Amino acid sequence: MTDKNFIFKIGVIVLLSIGLAMSVSADWPMFHHDTQQTGYIETSSAPGKNHTIWNFSATLSHSSPVITDGKVIITSVKDNQIYALSESNGSKIWNKSISNLAWSYSSGGIIFYFSFTPAVVGDTIYVCTGDCKIYALNLSNGGQLWNFTGNGRTASFLTVANNKVIFRCHRDGNTNDTLYLLNASNGDKTFEKNFSYFSAKTINPAISVAGIAYTEIYRCKMSAINLSNGNIEWNFTVTEEGCGSVGLSPPVLINDKLIFGTDKGYVYFVNTTNIFQYNKTYLNGE
Repeated sequence: MTDKNFIFKIGVIVLLSIGLAMSVSADWPMFHHDTQQTGYIETSSAPGKNHTIWNFSATLSHSSPVITDGKVIITSVKDNQIYALSESNGSKIWNKSISNLAWSYSSGGIIFYFSFTPAVVGDTIYVCTGDCKIYALNLSNGGQLWNFTGNGRTASFLTVANNKVIFRCHRDGNTNDTLYLLNASNGDKTFEKNFSYFSAKTINPAISVAGIAYTEIYRCKMSAINLSNGNIEWNFTVTEEGCGSVGLSPPVLINDKLIFGTDKGYVYFVNTTNIFQYNKTYLNGE
């Protein structure tokens, strides 16, 4: 079989390309920068040209580095390690072994590896694994603070907001996803909610300041989930004309507008306070 996992040489220029480049004073602590998934930062010192300052070799797959407190946090799936590197020179500060850090599947003789972008809040790193466990680690030294094991084959996303860890465990079969809400300080479970879902897509939700999570729970439906009780507030359904078997992209939340794409080339702009007010644009597969 051909192993599709590959070596990334992480240079500073590569790290800065996560969304918009940033200086040491501007952190990028989670996937797409923040819980709204804006992928945007106000202050930036983007370089005018590619000038690699340092590099570090690791085996990454389908995850992004995060940057906080002068540290670059990465996951390495082949050796099941999470690394904290110096942002200024790339030297290793610490590394920690975490079993089943990635999950994989085989298709057409090719092995595909998936791992998850950590999230950092304060002095704690949160990372999920291929066997649906959540680990909270000390940012300074990698020491384990707590862990939680969900019911599933693999985690599908993780985000942290309002001192809560929100993640989803995927299981085989038709009724196969569980949404968990944990206390970010100690890992105690607040609630769990079962949903029927079609695959283990690794898409992060966008979280509003009011505690509503927006994500695709059912194929081609963008859902608003109340994080106080796990109830679905509304579903926005994209018709078969605009959505196929792969479904929807991770959403971005800007003020009250939810923005997401479909596998058939459409981009939707939905008013979260009135889902009957929306616009869509066809990108012709671009």
